[in-house]
Amino acid sequence: MKEEEEEEEEEEEEEEEEEEEQQQQQQQQQQQQQLQRGRRGGGACRSNCNEGGATIK
Repeated sequence: MKEEEEEEEEEEEEEEEEEEEQQQQQQQQQQQQQLQRGRRGGGACRSNCNEGGATIK
């Protein structure tokens, strides 16, 4: 029984790590999109770029 329980725990940990990686990738993509929008719109995305620290100066 113990071995089975340990295997399940390991699988859960791996799934959590994968989810975290996906979230990080999504955040990076959002930052890039905000930067592009800001350049086109004359820095109009400052307010929502502050969260990602990608302010356009």
